[in-house]
Amino acid sequence: MTNKTEIKKKSQKHKVTNWHQYNNSLKRRGSLELWISSEIESIWYEANRINDGTGTPREYSDASIRLAYELKLCFKQPLRQLQGFINSIFIISNLSVRCPDYTTLSRRCKTLNLKMPIVPKSELDNLEEKIITIDSTGLKQYGKDEWHQEKHKVNPKRTWRKIHLAVDESHMIRASLLTDKSTHDAEVVPELLNQIDTPAERYIGDGAYDTKAVYEAIEKHSPNTKIVIPPRDNAVGSELWHAERNKSLEIIDKHGSGGWCKMRKYGKQNYAELAMQRYKRIIGNRMHSKDIARQKNEAIIGASILNKFTAIGMPISVRVA
Repeated sequence: MTNKTEIKKKSQKHKVTNWHQYNNSLKRRGSLELWISSEIESIWYEANRINDGTGTPREYSDASIRLAYELKLCFKQPLRQLQGFINSIFIISNLSVRCPDYTTLSRRCKTLNLKMPIVPKSELDNLEEKIITIDSTGLKQYGKDEWHQEKHKVNPKRTWRKIHLAVDESHMIRASLLTDKSTHDAEVVPELLNQIDTPAERYIGDGAYDTKAVYEAIEKHSPNTKIVIPPRDNAVGSELWHAERNKSLEIIDKHGSGGWCKMRKYGKQNYAELAMQRYKRIIGNRMHSKDIARQKNEAIIGASILNKFTAIGMPISVRVA
């Protein structure tokens, strides 16, 4: 009988080669200087307040509301605490601006028209191939935690939202979309692609994206690109399907699934998976807002925080075993 320990695959070991720089970047994440500067006074209030008879003109700019929510998500502050937190920063810094009232913050979050900001990351701009990886994960909207469920032996009765991310080869989140939990991953691909200005040379997704509509949407966005999606188990070659899918089936027939993963670089899918882990660890695994409009903006702001942290510095590792 074969010993299971003999055929068990050894775990890979990696070494971080830029530990000094990465260590400093982790420290900078907690610095208020990353968010607050002396120029903030010029963008905090609306420049031209016009009374058009529809109500009190807005006093605070969209940029101020967005910055307040970035601090809220980054430092895990409820809105009332956030108001006092931001005002204390302004007072200590001798700035004349003040934080919007917590009710204003809550109301204005719903009206923000946000887009995913991309922060340049120069050390990874010259990578050999431009890659986009797509994936999704669940964020809890409300419900009991695991301890309550185990202690009282009750149904958790959780409600989830689903966040979809498109991540490039430099770990930058290029597109973000929040949906209800019943939305299929493949349905949102066209909307994610609409947020990406620059075509990529390779698009990677898991088996949930193995639909004709996904292949057509990617082909329309980036003609002649490589599409790396594992075909379903019962898939067969057909002229009705995209040529990239038929190519994957030919490689699997000849070299097996493992060979296909190596030849098509399917392992790069971990860019998206890592982004999901970072979102849950840094931003959190639950939504803070109650309605879907605020939650969508909250998800974009959360992803933009990760992009800012990515630009500051990420670990560069090499395999040693």
